[in-house]
Amino acid sequence: MWRVGTVQMDRATGVTNDTYATCHMTMMGTLDGGISSIVPVAEKLYRRLTMLQNYLYTSSPHTAGLNPKEFRTAKSKVKSLSNPVRCVLDGDLLWRYHNLTKVAKHELARKIGSTREQLADDLMELHRSTCVM
Repeated sequence: MWRVGTVQMDRATGVTNDTYATCHMTMMGTLDGGISSIVPVAEKLYRRLTMLQNYLYTSSPHTAGLNPKEFRTAKSKVKSLSNPVRCVLDGDLLWRYHNLTKVAKHELARKIGSTREQLADDLMELHRSTCVM
């Protein structure tokens, strides 16, 4: 695991990223060769993306029949009173939002009480802050 400072300026537009200027993200390698990262997000953004994630869990078809929530849940032999996955957003699942049709995006945004432009901006904000490579 290693810590990396988040990007403080958007490389495409040259606009400073004040939201994530003082944050760090934790990056880690996986046993199968993947790279994961954990980034702190604002409470309002977290709540909106959690609603999006929960809707995508229930409505989108799952790859190879695997439930993404169960597939990524931490397994332990000892029972814990807390849920370690509760406060973590699944970026791979959230990015599936961009693959939906325009009508599906509009319906989904309406169901969670937002607009599709707001959801796209939220996802791009996260993407911009984690473009370190």
